[in-house]
Amino acid sequence: MSWQEKGQETYLEKGQGLVNASITSERAPIQDMDGNQFQRVVTSIIRQVFGAERHAAKRLSEAAGVTVETAKNWLKADIPTTPQGLHLMRLMATVPELQAEMLRLTAIETTMPAEFEQAFLAAARVYRRIKAAEDE
Repeated sequence: MSWQEKGQETYLEKGQGLVNASITSERAPIQDMDGNQFQRVVTSIIRQVFGAERHAAKRLSEAAGVTVETAKNWLKADIPTTPQGLHLMRLMATVPELQAEMLRLTAIETTMPAEFEQAFLAAARVYRRIKAAEDE
């Protein structure tokens, strides 16, 4: 008997958190990816979000809780490294674009309207730029 048949609920099914989410019955895209493909997805998002900013490695290191050198390696195009485990989770908590992509790859649907999500991501980018300007 599975945990679902026993009537147990997942954290998301209990309606906790900001967004009510559920797992779809379709195959999750992550199941058809290999490690290199996943790595390219994560690094492209990190580079898109942090790469163009001044002091990108410093901001990335603070968001992930790693050294500046590690963050520099994540931003380099010629070094195939990505955050893993705790550091990836920390980035998901602070980078809405990464969180949205991880939810998509794992086939977790949110009830957040697409227009709201796009506006939220745009506002998060503006906030990040303002915060970066304040820190300089």
